[in-house]
Amino acid sequence: MTRREPRARYAALSGFVEVCRPAGVDPLATMRAHGLDPALLDQPDSWAGADAIMATLESAARTAGCPTLGLRMSRVRALSSLGPVSLALQAESTLEGALDLLGRFWPSYNEALRLVMRDEGEWTRAIIRFHVASGTPLHQASDLAAGVLRSLAASRSGTQPPDLALRLRHRAPEDVSEYEQLFSAGVEFSADEDAVLVRTRDLRAVQAEEDPQRRAYARRYLESVAPVATESRTDQVRSLVTVLLPTGRCSAPRVAASLGVDRRTVNRWLEHEGWSFTSVVRDVRRQQAERSLRAGGRLLTEVADELGFATLSSFSGWFAEQYGCSPSQWRQGLPKGEEENSRRPPPSPGVWSRRPTG
Repeated sequence: MTRREPRARYAALSGFVEVCRPAGVDPLATMRAHGLDPALLDQPDSWAGADAIMATLESAARTAGCPTLGLRMSRVRALSSLGPVSLALQAESTLEGALDLLGRFWPSYNEALRLVMRDEGEWTRAIIRFHVASGTPLHQASDLAAGVLRSLAASRSGTQPPDLALRLRHRAPEDVSEYEQLFSAGVEFSADEDAVLVRTRDLRAVQAEEDPQRRAYARRYLESVAPVATESRTDQVRSLVTVLLPTGRCSAPRVAASLGVDRRTVNRWLEHEGWSFTSVVRDVRRQQAERSLRAGGRLLTEVADELGFATLSSFSGWFAEQYGCSPSQWRQGLPKGEEENSRRPPPSPGVWSRRPTG
């Protein structure tokens, strides 16, 4: 079966016209050259090929001699360009909740774009990934996505944005001052990933005016108008595992039956994407366990039931194997030395070259 080209909404070009014209580029002609219809800029929910949109950004940047075109687009556009998800983002009580929500719904607006969160102790990485054809230039698209994440973080922190660090796979331009202005904790170019790093304490800081009812209403509304776009076969399996774990009936055959295939097909899908059914279950359990224990106020028996363990002792034994301590100890704060064994911190942004060469 031929893989369908991922699509993106015209909303992905929000800010394109405003940035191109001062730079001496005809934005409408550039769009037409790549098969895009400028008239649809007024219909941001219309779809186009994601590759065509990314090629348009790269072409405009080359013509203008402006390697930071994508970053500048992120500075002139409003979060409302994300559509209904922007309303729900502002209702979240923490930046962590907002990024989690964005990661779930971002593919509903750009099927090629993914956001993966990795908690590594002091820092948490928001990894930006693109599912596009091999060799597709991503310089401007990755800059734009990173800038959107920075804007989201700044919009939730008043006059003092949190310290953010940035990793980009593309090479450094001659002038990196625009990057340094936005990402004060350090910028690394020619990296092995595109990612924004935020201090975990800032990620989980609760806003002063938290309204759980407003947050729940906003999420329900969002789910009604912008269904989650599935990232991959692994994500489909993860979603079913999350639903089935509390029932105590989470098994590979049951997941396969829910997907309308046999178990061997599920195993083949997962192996192709670097997973196994066991590793997916373990990863889901770890994420759910950390989230439930971190929330506080939950009985350990409730957490055990939620994760599909028949007894508290079986949950505690599994948890000790994963983290080297009991759930209670983890919730109170890992003993010194334990954290290094369970989490790998990222390289300190403070030692990155702020003006890399080459």
